[in-house]
Amino acid sequence: MGFKDVIKSDIANVFLNSNEFGTEHTLNGRKVICVVDEEKFQNKQKNGLISTEEGVFQNGFTLFIGYPYLKLQPHTGESITIDGVKYEVAASKSDMDMFEIDLFRNEEM
Repeated sequence: MGFKDVIKSDIANVFLNSNEFGTEHTLNGRKVICVVDEEKFQNKQKNGLISTEEGVFQNGFTLFIGYPYLKLQPHTGESITIDGVKYEVAASKSDMDMFEIDLFRNEEM
């Protein structure tokens, strides 16, 4: 088994395993196993990697999801619905058979 195969196995069997890190959510009407990380999103905001508008609070999180659940990488500005709540994509990147997607929704302060 090569390095890439080991990574794919770890993603499926550890990171996205609902008995380990993964949790079930509904993504655009489809049940998926993913990891929701609010702390990573907040750190990106603090470090200026995600811009905020004055007077507007951005409620969000970073979503980690495997390629089998999401075939195409979402683009900035695109809408995604998670568990019935609509979010906007702030940024997304693809790495090692997973997408890392920063999602937010604006709330007035």
